[in-house]
Amino acid sequence: MQSNYLTNRLRAFFATLIGIAITIGTSIFGFQGVLGYFNYTDVIIYTRGLVVFLFIPLFFIMVTGYQVYILIYGRDLPHFIGVKLVRATIFIAISAFVSSITFSIWYSNHLEDKGYIQCSGVPVGYMPFMAVKYVVFESMCKK
Repeated sequence: MQSNYLTNRLRAFFATLIGIAITIGTSIFGFQGVLGYFNYTDVIIYTRGLVVFLFIPLFFIMVTGYQVYILIYGRDLPHFIGVKLVRATIFIAISAFVSSITFSIWYSNHLEDKGYIQCSGVPVGYMPFMAVKYVVFESMCKK
């Protein structure tokens, strides 16, 4: 029994460290990426998935919270708290999806209002339907 107790706590400790690292990393990557969209350089490559990176830390905070509970108390969460965590995680996933679509529509219209032109085709290095290239002059689409 003691061996299993320590093993669970050790697993929870490392899962907590990994969760914190992923939370910090995706937060930095997401915020830098989204803030970079507002630099308005001559060429902007917009990817819809970058907005989702703002919500990944919220998901990992839920998972890390579960692991911290195991680390502190040495046992699983009570069922009613686990149900609340699952519901919150589903809400975060739906919010990320809706926010990504909403921001994408708003940002596309915002760039067109600023005079940017949407290039046809797929930007180099991206998969189809994953990125859109916006430029100031149409001649820059070919580059």
